[in-house]
Amino acid sequence: MKILAFSDIHENYEYAEMLMQKAKDVDMILCAGDITVFGEDLGEAINFLDSFGKKVFCVHGNHESEIKMKKLCEKTKNVVFIHENHFFFKDVLIVGYGGGGFSKYDEGFEKISKSFGELVKNSRKSILLTHAPPNDTKVDVLYDDYHVGNKSIRKFIDLYFPSLVVSGHVHESFKKIDKIGKSVLINPGPEGAIIEM
Repeated sequence: MKILAFSDIHENYEYAEMLMQKAKDVDMILCAGDITVFGEDLGEAINFLDSFGKKVFCVHGNHESEIKMKKLCEKTKNVVFIHENHFFFKDVLIVGYGGGGFSKYDEGFEKISKSFGELVKNSRKSILLTHAPPNDTKVDVLYDDYHVGNKSIRKFIDLYFPSLVVSGHVHESFKKIDKIGKSVLINPGPEGAIIEM
C-alpha cells in the first residue's frame, strides 16, 4: 500500500498543488494538521483535500479548531476527521490524535491511550497519526538538539509500537525519520512523503 503523508502546509497552495500531483499515485492520504494559518479559510482547505479524490485521514493542528474541523470534514466525501478515533483502511488500522503541539504531557491522549493500545496490539499494521511529535526523537528537534515533543505520545509508542507514526508541528524537523523499536517515525512536512506499507 502506498501512503502520502504531509503536515503543516499552512495554506501554501504551492505545496498543496505538489501534494495533489503526488496523491495520484497513492492509496490513501494522511494529514497531520496545520493546514491553515490560525484557522483562516479552513473550509476551503478541507474542500481542496476532498478534491484529491482519495481517502484523506486528518487531525487538527494547533492552528485549527477541533469542533469546526470535525463539522467541515463531515460534509465531505473523502476527508475523515480521526481525532480521538480510529479507522480501518483495508488491513491497516489508523488511530488519530490532533491539536496540541507545545505540551510535554497530554491528559486527553493519556485517557484514550489504553484503548488505542489495545487496537494497535490486535492489528498487524497500524498507524498513529498525531500533530504533536513524540519526545526525544529526530522528529521533535527544534534547534541545537533541543527536543520539544510530547512525552505522553512517546510513552504510547514505547509501550505499543505502532508500525508507523506520522506527526508534524516542528518545522525544523520536516523530512526527518526515526525509529523506536519496530515503529517508524516521520515528520513528512508540507512537501509530503510517500510511504510504502
